Amino acid sequence: MQNLALSFMEVLAERVTLDNQARANLKALEKGKQGEDAFRERVKELLPEGWLMLCDLKLPTSASYCQIDALVIAPHCVYVFEVKNYQAKYQYDEGRLASQSGLSPIRDPFGQIQRAVTVVKDALSYQIPVTGRVVYMQEYDTVDFQGQRSGEYLKRWQLQDFFEKEAEMAMYRFDPESVRSVLLVQQIQDYHCINYQGLSLRPQARTGILCEGCLSGAVRRNSRVHIACERCGKLEALERAVVRTIYDYGVLYYQDELKIQPVHAFVGQDVNLHTLRTILKKHFVVHNHNKSSYYENPRTRFTYLAKDYRFKYDV
Repeated sequence: MQNLALSFMEVLAERVTLDNQARANLKALEKGKQGEDAFRERVKELLPEGWLMLCDLKLPTSASYCQIDALVIAPHCVYVFEVKNYQAKYQYDEGRLASQSGLSPIRDPFGQIQRAVTVVKDALSYQIPVTGRVVYMQEYDTVDFQGQRSGEYLKRWQLQDFFEKEAEMAMYRFDPESVRSVLLVQQIQDYHCINYQGLSLRPQARTGILCEGCLSGAVRRNSRVHIACERCGKLEALERAVVRTIYDYGVLYYQDELKIQPVHAFVGQDVNLHTLRTILKKHFVVHNHNKSSYYENPRTRFTYLAKDYRFKYDV
């Protein structure tokens, strides 16, 4: 599933003029997700048979939670990875990554990975070796470690050698699937533990159906089953437009499940309650079939599910 923090900022950016801090946050989330996606796709090609990978895992700690970018479970060891995708040039010096272009120093990534390894060890009650690496997924070598921290980090072009060497040393000690189950049982969902940057801007968000092409709010019904954008002329099935707007509402209001009245207020009066209720029943899981009924919030963007969706009146 798409990272909820990124989805939240994407929806916000389409419905609010972001301030400088929010724009920087969105850019950082996009770069981070690109790096994590690149890592996941590369490692999928390299994993020996029977090894498992978990991504974007959040485990509880005594104070809050720990986010783990990626975790690989082998039959003899658990590998924890902190994935970075820096675009600027940095130099590592005594626990700090200082930018050569004057950007603010970045906190020590090795402290992050050490904390993540400790949290994973605590989550696994039986004795399983756990080790960690910081991984730099940018295409070019933008971090100069000056000979420090050797063996504690990997560049993207070192991943193949790393997994080949680890596979040579592997021996069967435990079932990776059982370890995976133990970790997933303890996982915390995004919406239970995170307050996203940008929440102060949420009340300013435009409501209603936006044009999927130009993001204009100048969308009008031009028939019983279609809507059209008055700015760019894009035609879309009404049902599809309503579904993706509901998904955006669910991302913006990730703390809540979907209830008919607030969803209707967000979608807009061009869609009557009967039509909205029919669409909700068709596309979302309903709970409590009575006056207090609500629909399960998928907390993701429709955009990331669209390949599997087909509507009767698609154009």
